[in-house]
Amino acid sequence: MEEVAILHTTKKEVTVVSCTVKQLLSGKIAENINNAQLKIPEYQRPYVWQKKQLAKLVSDLNAFYENYSKEQPLYYLGSIILHKHNKSLNIIDGQQRVITLALLDYFVNNVTSVPLKLEG
Repeated sequence: MEEVAILHTTKKEVTVVSCTVKQLLSGKIAENINNAQLKIPEYQRPYVWQKKQLAKLVSDLNAFYENYSKEQPLYYLGSIILHKHNKSLNIIDGQQRVITLALLDYFVNNVTSVPLKLEG
């Protein structure tokens, strides 16, 4: 599905990881970032997307999949920036897209839970 680049930082390094949305939402992103819980830190703004933003994302996804072939690159969702802290991946940038995709996954694919934790 969509590809997401993830930054992993320590005092000495920054790691960029590409993954699909499915991998991101499952917490199985890379060998060194496995089974992590996605969290939205308390300092992040609340979910504010309205019908206009939702319709744009769904329209873009529909247009992509109408002409999809295995030879073309995956849908580019944009950068999602996460900060790894212990077993958590704090969403620093991209939370509106991640929440929207998690909700779409919940409703479209009948998943049993949304894999996000709100802090605060």
